[in-house]
This record gives sequence, structure tokens and C-alpha cells, in this order.
Amino acid sequence: MTGNGSTPPPDDPPGAPPPAGPNWAAVGALAAAAAAVVALVAYLLPPAPSPLAPPVPVVGSPTPAPDRPSPSQPDPPSPTESPSPTEPSSSSPTPSPPGQRPTPSPSRTATTPPPPTRTPPHTPAPITPVPEPPLPTLRAGGCDEGEAALARFRKNAGTTRNSQAAAALQARDDLMAAQFSADRSDISSALRQLASDFSALRSRLIGEIMDDPNEVHAWIDSDTKDFRAFCS
Repeated sequence: MTGNGSTPPPDDPPGAPPPAGPNWAAVGALAAAAAAVVALVAYLLPPAPSPLAPPVPVVGSPTPAPDRPSPSQPDPPSPTESPSPTEPSSSSPTPSPPGQRPTPSPSRTATTPPPPTRTPPHTPAPITPVPEPPLPTLRAGGCDEGEAALARFRKNAGTTRNSQAAAALQARDDLMAAQFSADRSDISSALRQLASDFSALRSRLIGEIMDDPNEVHAWIDSDTKDFRAFCS
């Protein structure tokens, strides 16, 4: 026994294991599992709305968010001539009710420029072709020469029998010369017949034949029509 009357603890027998202490590894594992559970619960629960969050302004509203005074700074002294907070300032825009887009000021409204006037492309005037002069009609050989002989007779015949006889002789010679220029047989035959008519006219005009000369004029008119029909 000890001096205070208590019995001292018995000594450990030799070869006994030391007394078991707390299992720190198990304690650490339990703490990690508890932290994981707390994190999972915090992730799954929705965040609580903050009471100090400022209101979300309406899209397009020019109302500025009020400044929160800092608690650490004192309020600045208000000027003597500052407008009353209840009276809206002329320079500050009038706040629009929530959900309504403010009407823009006429001075700030963008002016739409007029659409450009499109000038139609220049179309050149159509070119009117100038008609070409008709080509001269090529007549058969002997036709122009025969017409010249007939025109010369009408010009030189006159009114007397002698002048008419001389013009008939000249017409006969011209028609016989034109016959050699003819390149067609029908025209050549018509010129030969006319030459024969003027020869008969001269014979009647000078008295070689006592028949009427006017009868020969009818022959000349008929044979002239045939000659011009061949040449047309």
C-alpha cells in the first residue's frame, strides 16, 4: 500500500504487449468520408439567393443602378443648390417602366438616307442601215443603141418630107449598126426589122414608092413595142 492508502497498480507482467492507443488511420478515413458527403450535399442543393444582390435591370432601360454608399466612408455634404432627389434632373433620362423599351429621342433617331437613284444603263440608239442605191439594170447588148437610134429620129424628123426622109435614112443606118452589138437573136431580129421599116419610110417619102407613108409609121410603132419587150 502507498502512503495515501491506495493500492498501486500492478505491474505489467513481463512479455505482455503495450496498451493499444487510438487508430489514427481510421479516424482520418472517417473525416475524409464526412467531408465528401458534405461537399456532395452542398453541390446538389440550389444556392440560396443573396439578399444583397442588386436588381437585374430591364434590357434597354437607361435607369442606372443606385450606388451603394460605403459604410466606411461618410456621406459627402450635399450642395446648397443641388436639385431635390424627388425632382428628376433635366439631363438624366426618364426611367421606363419594367418590361417597356424606352422611346428614343428625336435628336438621336438615326436618319435613314434615301435609297440611291439607279440610273438606267445607256442604251445606244439602233443604227439604221443606209439603203444602198439600186444597181443599174444591165440590159442586153443592142438595146441601148436601138433606143438611141429611135430617139435621134424623133428629134431630127421635123415636119417636111425631106427632113423626115433624111432622119429615116439616118435611123436605118444606126439600127443596122446596133444589130451588130446585139448578143441575143430576138433583139438582133427586132433591130433588123426596124431598120427595114425606116428604109421603107424613106422610099415613100422621096416618092420611090407611091404608097402612104403613114402606113409605115404604124409598122414602126408595132415593131418598136416588140423591140422594147425583148429588152425589158
